[in-house]
Amino acid sequence: MNQIHPSAIIEDGAQIGEGCVIGPFSIVGPEVTLGNRVRLKSHVVVTGMSEIGDETEIHPFSVIGDIPQDKKFKGEKSRLVVGKRNRIRESVTMNAGTEGGGGVTRIGDDCLFMAGVHVAHDCQIGDRVIMVNNALSGMTWSSAESVGCINGCASGAGRSSGGWPRLPRMWSPMGWSTRREVIWKGWTWLGCGGAAWHATTLPPCVQPFQRWSKMTARCRNGPNGWQRRLIILWSRKLSTLWWAVLIAISWLPRADRPMLAIIAGSGRLPAAIVDAVADRPVICVLEGFAPEGMVADEVFRIECLGSFLKKLRYRGVTDICMAGAVQRQPVNPLKVDSATMPLVPILKRAITSGDDAALRMITKTCEDMGFRVRGAHELAPALLPPAGILTQTQPSDHAWADARRGKDIVAAMAAADIGQACVVHRCQALGIETVLGTDWMLQSLEHRGDGCRGGVFYKAPKPGQDRRADLPVIGVNTVSAAIAAGLDGLVIVAQGVMVLDRAEVIAACDSAGLFLWVQEV
Repeated sequence: MNQIHPSAIIEDGAQIGEGCVIGPFSIVGPEVTLGNRVRLKSHVVVTGMSEIGDETEIHPFSVIGDIPQDKKFKGEKSRLVVGKRNRIRESVTMNAGTEGGGGVTRIGDDCLFMAGVHVAHDCQIGDRVIMVNNALSGMTWSSAESVGCINGCASGAGRSSGGWPRLPRMWSPMGWSTRREVIWKGWTWLGCGGAAWHATTLPPCVQPFQRWSKMTARCRNGPNGWQRRLIILWSRKLSTLWWAVLIAISWLPRADRPMLAIIAGSGRLPAAIVDAVADRPVICVLEGFAPEGMVADEVFRIECLGSFLKKLRYRGVTDICMAGAVQRQPVNPLKVDSATMPLVPILKRAITSGDDAALRMITKTCEDMGFRVRGAHELAPALLPPAGILTQTQPSDHAWADARRGKDIVAAMAAADIGQACVVHRCQALGIETVLGTDWMLQSLEHRGDGCRGGVFYKAPKPGQDRRADLPVIGVNTVSAAIAAGLDGLVIVAQGVMVLDRAEVIAACDSAGLFLWVQEV
């Protein structure tokens, strides 16, 4: 029978085993699974997708299964799995995993975590591990018999982890040696009180230093002699030379290519830009507007724009291109993070402004954070067709007049910052593009009477528009919609409208008897 104190909070969905004791003011989250005879002393928080094994005892003020302390964490589902018969003392914190680290933080059986221990995301700890007060366990792996932990250690079975290792006797580029052995793990420093740590993956440049350091460690424990002193001297000199080379390289002028990130919306334009550039860019997608045929590297919400841009800077991104169709989404004030709070006034004005004004605000925000904003036509100039009539069908005199009228209408729309396209028939406006987009405008004309068939689709950038964002685009879908609407042809402005899949667009127009006129401005 379970013993649950009246002040404890057990949220709906939590699974509690047999014989559990949940003390005063403890909280058990909705996705938590407690095994049999688990004991939560008092003031214990178990949250997230956490599984606590049988007969585990958790002492006051411990927080188990909370989200990881990782800036790359985007709220994805991840778990914490704690084995059986573990003793978790006061103020211990254990974080769930992350997508990049496998999604699971895992603790073995029969471990002791003394007061103040922190087990970070994606850490893998074996059976019968003892971590002493205030020890930090991070994400990397170790199989030492006894390991002194700083951030970046994980322990195998039967290990004892201390809070801070001894100071090194001799520094090495990728590790350091103490009296008894050498520990190597990338740039992580570990002290060792027992058997050797065996690396499974060491880059070739590290192996000479590993051999020198192990030789030095053996000589320190062996008899005195000139070999011992010579090896120690050479090890120190090599270490100093290695660090001097690294520092010199860090001060050399960088000749790296700019790194591009595409902030992609729906449609085929982002994929066309990726095909046109030499190096694969970072694909960033606004949640809910996935582009066609592409896998996102980063998915973000408008409420996290500030932290998203900071993440791009951290990844080394220098250039940004905004491409693809998006629609305005309401901003949830409860989901705005701290990095985006300074941008809230800008986002508020952008939401209530026209398309061009909103894009200018977003562009300036990116530039203020040090990015260079690139236009899609700059990265893929082949998307801009040459001037002229590209189809076999030629425009009639009425079409020439409708094109002139369409130019005037789009210019008038630009003053109100409405849209970039319209449909004109006999010099009368049949439809104008609004926030609902070009496809919606053309679909609204499909049910005209037979006597009203005909007309010209006209599309051009707004006069004075910043062409680095939202340069107009047409494709095969636009032609199909124009055919369904009963139009005579399409007129676009040269060097102002991009055409996706140009050959297919021209073939579709020729097949249906429509003209495609790229009008010289």
